Amino acid sequence: MECTAALRVERNLFRDNPRANSIPFRATRTFITHGRTGRRPDITRRFTCTVRYDHGAGTNRGGIQLTVRCRDGHGHSLRYTEQQDNE
Repeated sequence: MECTAALRVERNLFRDNPRANSIPFRATRTFITHGRTGRRPDITRRFTCTVRYDHGAGTNRGGIQLTVRCRDGHGHSLRYTEQQDNE
């Protein structure tokens, strides 16, 4: 999956499911979203995505880590991880 397509799917995930921003810490939730990916970007696909907020790792141990994993029925998948400081 191209990076721009993956970012588009991730933006759609949080736009279509605003409650994904308020998941309890250390809980995993599953959401459905749609996005355009792959060699045929004109085709919109349905993605099942899991979202989890957890403790940061390494030097960001006191911070927060967001992990998003999405998969569709055509073999396209993405994984996104972002860490935020505790400051």
